[in-house]
Amino acid sequence: MNLWELLDLSQNSPVALVGAGGKSSVMARLAMEYREGIAEPGGPGIILTSTTRLKEEQVDMADRTVYLYDDEDVARCRPGEDEVLLVVKAPLPRVGKLEGVSPELVCRLAAAWPDVPI
Repeated sequence: MNLWELLDLSQNSPVALVGAGGKSSVMARLAMEYREGIAEPGGPGIILTSTTRLKEEQVDMADRTVYLYDDEDVARCRPGEDEVLLVVKAPLPRVGKLEGVSPELVCRLAAAWPDVPI
């Protein structure tokens, strides 16, 4: 059984991960499981994002990463068919991290792409 089944998620279910540890690992596993069988052929893809920091190497969990320096530019954040898209604000090279987006941006992404799980 995979996490999608355990959590009773559908392809259009929004997911919020909170807690003291393991959020990025769970997000990466959900992305992997999505690619390996949850995605409907020709489906809208999914968006991964964080309101906190992610490690730079965590871009590997996505097919493509969009750096959203301007919170208004959500048009670039539509994933392609069956694509796992990571949306972050900016790289922070001094600390080896990626800056997360604002909670307001997550809401705007959900409003702009209601058929895409975030």
